[in-house]
Amino acid sequence: MKKRIVALLVLATLFLTLFCACGNSSKVISSQKAQKLAIEALGVDTKDITDIHTHIATGDTPGYSFHISIGDKSYGLFVDAVTGEVSPLDNVEH
Repeated sequence: MKKRIVALLVLATLFLTLFCACGNSSKVISSQKAQKLAIEALGVDTKDITDIHTHIATGDTPGYSFHISIGDKSYGLFVDAVTGEVSPLDNVEH
């Protein structure tokens, strides 16, 4: 009987953990919103962009890295997935 109660408690804990995780994911911005923020940070018109690559960044800070080409110049930007803060990536601008 004790094993059954322990198993039910473990199952209930796992079930509640799923709900907690779902609640946090709504705070993460989408890649489309992050891309819009990155383009706005550069201050360019989308029609001037010749190429754009998006990568999900999974480090200490979750976010998106963007490599944006405008003519013969390339720019690297990181967008924080929670705050929406945009910062340059090191050694990318050409």
